[in-house]
Amino acid sequence: MTRFRPGFAMLLAALIAAASVQAQVITPTGSFGSQPTMTFGGTGIPNAWVMTNSNASTLGVLLGLTATQRRTNPALTNNGAGTFFATPGLDVTTGAGPNYAMWNFDWFIGGANASQYSYRLYYDFDPAVGNTQANEGYIGFTKGFTGQNSWNLGMNFLTLALPQAPAYAAFNPNAPGEYTFALVGLNDAGAEVARSAIAVDVVPEPASLTLLATGLVGLVGIRRKRRAS
Repeated sequence: MTRFRPGFAMLLAALIAAASVQAQVITPTGSFGSQPTMTFGGTGIPNAWVMTNSNASTLGVLLGLTATQRRTNPALTNNGAGTFFATPGLDVTTGAGPNYAMWNFDWFIGGANASQYSYRLYYDFDPAVGNTQANEGYIGFTKGFTGQNSWNLGMNFLTLALPQAPAYAAFNPNAPGEYTFALVGLNDAGAEVARSAIAVDVVPEPASLTLLATGLVGLVGIRRKRRAS
């Protein structure tokens, strides 16, 4: 029987724990519903479907995440469980940046005990499904921070190391796929004590899907005619 010295066993356990954290995939997490008091730093931003940490009432910290249309762009829908559906494309409304999507992600940090914790907001540039948290960018908020805002993945500051930029290339607002976000609370030891997470599936509009389907049907017809001849 192989025996490990206590020091080696502790190191092995730490490495396994670190590996599990690094491999963590962000999936919708928390309680999903209306948050009338959250404005996300603006006026008229939808707050009927917001994901909040499930332990908000016991911890005294409220973390909110949602996704909404930017200005007059098409409204987002959702599956009632934290996954939103947005339209791909470049935002062309007044004041939009050169790489802005037609949708924003919105966040909120507050609560009576918010001053006891620090926070991280994770965000995703990679449209692939199942991205790990270790490859996402994050912005850190110091202990005691409270606030809220509505951001767009096309904002330039999100490409910087704040303190970690996404491992993927620059965000492409035209790329369909899944983008995930997480807002977590951390204690003084750096351990996670609260989490809210959502996903945004960017999918073509129904009209685009119809055109795509029509094109596929046409290709099938052409192939059949070639075979028959």
